[in-house]
Amino acid sequence: MRIETWTLEASAEVRLAAPFHYREPDGSERAIDPGEPERLAPLLGLLQRRLEWLEIARGGEITLRFGDGSELRCAPRGRGATWEVHGGGALEGIEYRGASGEVPWKS
Repeated sequence: MRIETWTLEASAEVRLAAPFHYREPDGSERAIDPGEPERLAPLLGLLQRRLEWLEIARGGEITLRFGDGSELRCAPRGRGATWEVHGGGALEGIEYRGASGEVPWKS
C-alpha cells in the first residue's frame, strides 16, 4: 500500500508492505493486510485526508496519524522491509526502511 502526501515545498511517500493496524476516528481498530486488496476498502476514507504526524519508533514501528484522528501502525516483521519512507522537495534525502531487528536510521 502506498500513501503520498505533499505541500508546495515538500512531499513524502510511505509504503507499507506488511500487515498493519488501522484505527478509525471512532477508536475501532482492524488488521489490514496489503496483500489482500479486498480488505483495503476501509482505507478509502483516508483519501484526501491530511497526514498530520509520522513517527518511527526505535524498535522499528511506524505510526501515521491523519487529520480526522485515524491512525495506521506497522511493526517490523521478518527480514525484508515491511515499510519505507521517501522524501522529496524540502524532505529530499530522507529515507527510512523498517525491518525486524534493524534500527531504521542506521546503515
